[in-house]
Amino acid sequence: MINKFGILFLLILFTAPFVAIDYFWSSRFIEEFMREQSLQIMGTILALNIATASFLVGHLIDIEMKEGKVIFETTMREIKHNIYFMFVLFVLQMGVLSIGDVEFIEFDNNWKHWILGLNVILFLAYIFCLYEMTAAIFSLRKRMKVLKNI
Repeated sequence: MINKFGILFLLILFTAPFVAIDYFWSSRFIEEFMREQSLQIMGTILALNIATASFLVGHLIDIEMKEGKVIFETTMREIKHNIYFMFVLFVLQMGVLSIGDVEFIEFDNNWKHWILGLNVILFLAYIFCLYEMTAAIFSLRKRMKVLKNI
């Protein structure tokens, strides 16, 4: 598993080309996408992940009740932290988008690109959370095979 600083470094590394293209080519696609589409996409993913996590945790609790012991404590904790982190990223994205649209603060062009970079980092971190949730589900599948063999 990649540590937190490694993830942050990779997010910055993946963000740099998007912001550079927007800056040097005077393209506004990334900026418009972040402003107009990112919250809708993130909200949809959050809603789907909350529903998936609820369904998954319900089944895990059912399995633990049948076995009579706690089996999936770390998995449930990881799912819970992932959902909390996604919610925090969603709120942060909303805040950063709000800062970028404040009219009484005059941002020069460089600050707008720093804010755009932060928007892209938050969005990519959100996508990484989706990957983490999927990885947890598939690791759970492997664990279920081991439990069946016992």
